[in-house]
Amino acid sequence: MSDLDLIPAGRTFTADEITVFADSDSRTLDEAIAEADVLVSAPHAGARIPEELVPLLSPALTRRLQYDFTDVATAAIVREWAQRDRRIVAVINPHPRLVRDPNRARPADIAADLTTAIERTRAAGPWQKVDLSGVDAIRPVTFSFFPILAVPGTTPNCSAWCTRSSRSASAVSASTSARETLSPNASSPRSCGSAAASRACRSTTP
Repeated sequence: MSDLDLIPAGRTFTADEITVFADSDSRTLDEAIAEADVLVSAPHAGARIPEELVPLLSPALTRRLQYDFTDVATAAIVREWAQRDRRIVAVINPHPRLVRDPNRARPADIAADLTTAIERTRAAGPWQKVDLSGVDAIRPVTFSFFPILAVPGTTPNCSAWCTRSSRSASAVSASTSARETLSPNASSPRSCGSAAASRACRSTTP
């Protein structure tokens, strides 16, 4: 796993780092939102894994697998678009779906959902397509269905392990919140690209 692309331990992301808009040197975020026509949300635009999660990863995970069928190009495309077009405000989440998918509602029981997702993945077998509907707020496989996490074999051990790992993932994902980035007092543009963007501006959207 020495070649993995990691987010350094303890790294947090500010609102300035995850929001992108044109003329940011002369406009505030509130001004950009007020003038924007479209809010673009990139809820899982990165594949870099927080270093805190390394002890939970499969030893077989490589950088090639880490980036396999991800949305890795999304951030670069959306960032360039937003920097060129004053009508756009973009919110780019740097964390992968392994940490948290902002497009999914927060589970009532994260550990239980993660346990179910892992059990479905295990039943299907490595590299086999598996339906994670309803339990993929934290996604334990790559998009080619390679299991990312190293999980104990028995269900009781898996459940306990998932409780610990889901707490780790939740702590990491709490460091960046796209929903807290947008000012609740600013006029809200139309949203584009995800339910997360809609939720972020629901209170003021006409």
